[in-house]
Amino acid sequence: MSDRIIMAALDSDGQLTGVGRSRRIGAGTVRGSSIVVWSEADVAWNSEGPAENEGMRHANVVKVLTHVGGKELIAAGAGPDMRRMLEKLGIHLVVAAGPGRAAVDRLAGGLELPLASHP
Repeated sequence: MSDRIIMAALDSDGQLTGVGRSRRIGAGTVRGSSIVVWSEADVAWNSEGPAENEGMRHANVVKVLTHVGGKELIAAGAGPDMRRMLEKLGIHLVVAAGPGRAAVDRLAGGLELPLASHP
């Protein structure tokens, strides 16, 4: 059985947030239905400024997510452009709410995730 990486868009408290508002990115290396390695990295996509920098934010998102290498991303939501970009990268967006690591753990175990109120 091969490992898979499930990523999570996190705020500074480890809660799921929108992809473009992420302060951190979490990544769980999953073997079977368990997280065997958990890591987080600062990305500060939430502080990249006004809409004219949206292209730069998306480029940074692409760079980070492709480096992490996961094909699943759990977040509280994503705008239409971000969703299209994730789709082009072959990354499946799972919209949910709650603590990021717990969401990765639940998805890894095949359990249902709590829905975000604003996908």
